[in-house]
Amino acid sequence: MKNKEEFSTEFYHNLLKAFIDTGDLPDASLYDDDALTMYLYGVMNDASVASQVLSDEIAARIFMDTMMQFVSQSLQKAAFQYQRCNSERMRLQDAYQWSYTKRRDNWQALVQEIGDRYREFGFEQDFYQNSFSGAENWRDDALWETLLHDWSECMAQRLSHQKCEQLRSHTDSYDRQLRTNLEAATRYVKEHAVSPDRFCQSWALMGGRWNTYEFERLQRVVQLQQRYPVLQQITDRMGRVAHASGKQRIGYSSGFAEQMQHASKSDIIGVGMGNDLNTLLPTEIAQYFDAEMENVFLHKYVTRSLQTFDYQSRMINPARSLCTRPAQLRGPIVVCVDTSGSMQGEPFNIALSMMMRLSEMCYSAKRRCYLIAFSVQANPKDVLQDRTRLLDFFTHRPSGDTDAHRMLDAVFSLLYTNPLYAGADVLWVTDFRIPLPRKESLHQMQEVRKSGTRFYGLQIGIAENRWLPYFDAMYQIS
Repeated sequence: MKNKEEFSTEFYHNLLKAFIDTGDLPDASLYDDDALTMYLYGVMNDASVASQVLSDEIAARIFMDTMMQFVSQSLQKAAFQYQRCNSERMRLQDAYQWSYTKRRDNWQALVQEIGDRYREFGFEQDFYQNSFSGAENWRDDALWETLLHDWSECMAQRLSHQKCEQLRSHTDSYDRQLRTNLEAATRYVKEHAVSPDRFCQSWALMGGRWNTYEFERLQRVVQLQQRYPVLQQITDRMGRVAHASGKQRIGYSSGFAEQMQHASKSDIIGVGMGNDLNTLLPTEIAQYFDAEMENVFLHKYVTRSLQTFDYQSRMINPARSLCTRPAQLRGPIVVCVDTSGSMQGEPFNIALSMMMRLSEMCYSAKRRCYLIAFSVQANPKDVLQDRTRLLDFFTHRPSGDTDAHRMLDAVFSLLYTNPLYAGADVLWVTDFRIPLPRKESLHQMQEVRKSGTRFYGLQIGIAENRWLPYFDAMYQIS
């Protein structure tokens, strides 16, 4: 049995990164029973692909993103199939606790059911029917455990088979997509003299699929960074990390405080989109159990477009103390982007350009970056861990009013509860046409500033800004 980490997104990312950095291929004999690793091995072993990827920075980035898009979708599909087996795994565990009476009354139906489902995976139904037919053989604990062990093994074999079949059905299309991306994108970059940095900012938001029209649209947003140099100034200033020789300061956490948590299932506050099977709307649950709708449901699961309930609760969480340490630049950042109706047009494009610059910087430097898109609601996204949701953000159009309450709750929750964001710098990108929140929130902003967190603002437009006293620095594009 392989280590669980070997089948994580990080494992496949590291495997591809090692190939790009060194040209080394993994030892195929170590992973010959993992279909996804073997597929990646075959692609990396292709001489034409390797010659491009190992000699060109842009080709390497195209290769990494295209392959990781395939990896992400494959793992999500595998996770979906695993979740669908939850009820069967629970029944299996329950069967270990069956009394002798229950075994006597139910072994025949159980063996028949397992046989019908797993005969093609080697389940020996005849053997168990004959074995349990003897006088009170259902009392044989060793035989019963062997039956349940074989049931578990067959279940694992079926999941592995489904994973292989899903891979086999999509590898040809991804092979073509990879070669199209490498050929078309690298040719365009050479013909138009696009710098690697400008290319990567746009390419990161194309979902691993080259499209000239979409790339040029995104490039127009990237070019706003030349028109507004302040965007680069902000990028250079954002984020600190603890370091003994640092001249700056960074805050750390201790104690407890009551905070809003979106993960606790108590109060329904609305309907959203995602792929959490525990929060599905009834209409989606109906598709989940309908065999004829399985492909539709699976597509919505992978693309995070299932309709789900949104929840919110108050919980007691760790709170920040006044403890600070020396720090230097290049630490974690939190970016709050205003997506209300007042940001339509050029202001929102500037906000997108700022986010493109920051997210690419964090991707290249392996820095933590958390995006909170807010209007009336607040929608947190981990930029590096969840690229799909970042793509959703860039296709969003501003609408609605502006309310800082939920956004601030999300910021405080992150700063208080996630040690990876201890002392993170917080940037607001907005026109600051935002009513001041309740006094408790403003007081909390001041408290986290005292403990080392810094609040920066990028004001787009010339509206009256009543938030100035609560920020460490304010930039403006008028």
